[in-house]
Amino acid sequence: MRKRVLILFTACCVMLAGAAEFRWDFSRSGDGCTGRAVLPPVAAVTLKDGALETGNTSACYRLPARLPAGSGSLLIRFRPLAATEPGREYCLLDVMEGGSGLRLWIDRNGNFACDLRENWQNCFWWTMPAAKLDAGRWNELVLLWSPEKLSIRFGGRTVYEKKQPVLPSKWGQAVALGAFSDGKAAFPLRIASLILSDKAEFPAGGRIQGTFVRPVARRVKPMFGLNLHTRNSDRELPVIAGSGVRRVRFHFSWNEAESEKGVMQLPQSAFDFMASLDRAGLEPLMILAYGNRHYNAPGTPGGFDELKGQSAAFHAGFGRYARYMAETFGSAGSGQVKEYEVWNEENGATPEEYMAVLRSAVGNIRAVDPAAKIIFGGISRMDHAFLQRCFELGAGKLVDAVALHPYRQEVPPEASYQSMRRFNGETANYAEELLKMRETVDRLSPAGKSIPLWITEFGYWTVDAQPSLDPAASVSHDVQAKYLLRSMLQNLALGVDRYYWYRAVDSAFFGLTCGPGYLPRPGYFALRHLNAKFPPGSEFEVLDHEIAVIADTENRRRLEVLYGSFDPHAYLFRRQDGALFLALWNGGRAADRQTELPVADVELPFELASENTGVYDLLLGSDRAWFTSEPVRVRIRNRNGRSRIEGVKFCDTPVLLELKTR
Repeated sequence: MRKRVLILFTACCVMLAGAAEFRWDFSRSGDGCTGRAVLPPVAAVTLKDGALETGNTSACYRLPARLPAGSGSLLIRFRPLAATEPGREYCLLDVMEGGSGLRLWIDRNGNFACDLRENWQNCFWWTMPAAKLDAGRWNELVLLWSPEKLSIRFGGRTVYEKKQPVLPSKWGQAVALGAFSDGKAAFPLRIASLILSDKAEFPAGGRIQGTFVRPVARRVKPMFGLNLHTRNSDRELPVIAGSGVRRVRFHFSWNEAESEKGVMQLPQSAFDFMASLDRAGLEPLMILAYGNRHYNAPGTPGGFDELKGQSAAFHAGFGRYARYMAETFGSAGSGQVKEYEVWNEENGATPEEYMAVLRSAVGNIRAVDPAAKIIFGGISRMDHAFLQRCFELGAGKLVDAVALHPYRQEVPPEASYQSMRRFNGETANYAEELLKMRETVDRLSPAGKSIPLWITEFGYWTVDAQPSLDPAASVSHDVQAKYLLRSMLQNLALGVDRYYWYRAVDSAFFGLTCGPGYLPRPGYFALRHLNAKFPPGSEFEVLDHEIAVIADTENRRRLEVLYGSFDPHAYLFRRQDGALFLALWNGGRAADRQTELPVADVELPFELASENTGVYDLLLGSDRAWFTSEPVRVRIRNRNGRSRIEGVKFCDTPVLLELKTR
């Protein structure tokens, strides 16, 4: 199991005159307390991973004054550190005195409970299954109350509202975390932030977001590619090569190879196309697919689903097709193809149906090209159950990599695709979905064998899409370019260094070029700029340092208006020559071009050289400001072994900061 850690993003707090707000932000202070008029804790606690950890002892904070009854809010971000035992009750937090106040706890039935009490009588009680508390990520609970309404938000959405609630007439003056209370056991917690206020609104600190899987330190070799569906080699391939890619993915179908039953022979156009790839300096990933009219079972659906209900003769015939392709283009033939992806989006069939085809293909390819790299066919969306069953059936012994197609047209690339919950269970975001697939492959692979994950299709259709695609889900060409950069960089940071964008040419409105002249769209230039900084053949180390992105109130407001959230993403890469790069952007929905861009500060756990840090806009391919053409400049402050980069453009498209350490 890979360690999952939060990169903690904190926000500056603005105190309102006369407001009673007591704020603990455990990532910002070594003693565990910050904020106005807050006394130190009366019990010893520890800090770990930038957060307070209660362990099995209580941590108690005494407020200098009681919060007034009647209106208020609580925000707490926490992570449970242990599983609960059936039949036991656990206390997480209480602000009570004489049986009146607020309490969070886990009841004997395994429910996470929040209640307000007056003289031990319930004024209000809300529960949800404690299983929804995720130990692998931070849980955020916001409770807002006033005489008019009581509201609970969990995980960024409202889960309960009640009009004209009954509220306690008084509160306790001590805030107890993980404490023994009313006979309940202490529950070990890790707490990032706790804010109590007498205002029935979000505390002055604003929404605190940005929870995602912290990257594991690893080495990556970036290799970005494109999917091809046309073969106009004289005009198309030079344009593709001009984007900086060196890898392309395509297929010669089984129907093309065996148009006459029992005779394997591709048309001459296929060989001409392969020669054109060589001239353009492009290396192929060859897909082996789909069915063949001479072997398909009666009534077989076309395309992806042609695996369903097929006979042993079909499986054997597919194996002969795979062998012919390897004999023709592999080491025993022209030597042009070293990698084969077996089928495409096969998870419409059963795992058993796919494994029959995979075994047949692998056995035939290995017989004539033992060194070939064989790729598990690209799984549509993130079908974890299908992948797991295939690996239980032995896929790990057969393949050298696993291909994924994590499309999520309706949401940004970092988000969890809600409609895929039936595939992947409860996941907070794309990074956790990928981690779940990664853990399954590692667990079910043969001992000592490392099988990487590849993205062999990912993309967004654009505003001029064909009528069969949902126009409401389309994106602009600028937004497509931004999502390309964000997805490629995040996947690289998470260890996916082979990535094929879908697609090069706009025959289905996903393309980076359009029209008979292959006119480049913004995504084409974005890919070229990315390849210039992360060129094929280079090697980078992904660093797992903790990074803080800090935005003041006005910039957080601007971020939420423009993009729907303050959702920072920051990844550190060290190139093999020692150059250090920080990729930085805000998640959430992307917008079309804006003129008034938010800015943020970035804190790093090491000191930087005082000379100016280069700031490169990957969308524009420039280190110059948009309107003045002057170099973008930032200020660096070093203190106590840490550095703060001030005034970095922080928006929906990645900027790349080239850093120099002391």
